[in-house]
Amino acid sequence: MKPMLKALNILVAFAIASAVTACQYQEPELFVEEWTLAGKTVSPETLNRGQEQYMLYCYACHGENGDGRGPASKGLRPPPRDFRTVSFKFAKTLDGLPHDEDLKHIVRGGLGGTAMLPWDIPDTTLDDIIQYIKT
Repeated sequence: MKPMLKALNILVAFAIASAVTACQYQEPELFVEEWTLAGKTVSPETLNRGQEQYMLYCYACHGENGDGRGPASKGLRPPPRDFRTVSFKFAKTLDGLPHDEDLKHIVRGGLGGTAMLPWDIPDTTLDDIIQYIKT
């Protein structure tokens, strides 16, 4: 085998190995204790369900950690909300966190002028997601 072709094969093999190991799924860290969020005690089961559903419905835009840097965020203007800043433009807050009803209204109705479209998410699922977002 020619040295150049051999080097190319090694490079391709390395690239494939890097891609495979970089894309491996990691289980999320589970909640094991209750949290008090805006005066409401939330069970770890609710937060774990919310985390799972967040990854299904919200992750693509808002990112794994709620930083607004999901895989789809690069093409969105304005960019998705960074939940970590605890700055909610269209919601009243209690202890710095938005009221559940305000967040439900935003998810159900979307936000004009943004990529946040209306979502039809079952009530119990949405309740769990909202509690998780508040963490």
